[in-house]
Amino acid sequence: MARVVVRIEGGRETVRNINAFEMKKKQDAANVVKQHAKNVRTAAKKRVPVSPANRKKSSGRPGDLKRSIGYRTFNDGLSAVIYPKKKKAPHRHLVEYGTGPRYQKKSGRYVGRMSAQPFMEPAERSQEASYNNAMKKVFEGDRTEV
Repeated sequence: MARVVVRIEGGRETVRNINAFEMKKKQDAANVVKQHAKNVRTAAKKRVPVSPANRKKSSGRPGDLKRSIGYRTFNDGLSAVIYPKKKKAPHRHLVEYGTGPRYQKKSGRYVGRMSAQPFMEPAERSQEASYNNAMKKVFEGDRTEV
């Protein structure tokens, strides 16, 4: 039986180039995630309701919810979370989703129904198509034939 020996020249260099190509795609994807996280944060800040400056019933300052919206990336920049920070805006979920009927407390403070004023979900939806197109461009746009 004949034995065939195949010798590949430049194998290590080819593997190095493939890894560099994958790192470039990973970095491009991380840049897309970061840019769109910033865009969602900006869109949410534009949509969030702000109480009037002369409102006295609120324990916080007007605009606390707006100022609390931030983002964080993780998984080497390939994932992001955009969120209102709990410490500055503990009422964030009440604004986004609203409340059911409530009642008057013994202290005399009325805590009635609050209608939903979504700001995070519409901000996310506004950037969804742009994000998907940018990611598609990163992973399918520049295919080179070998």
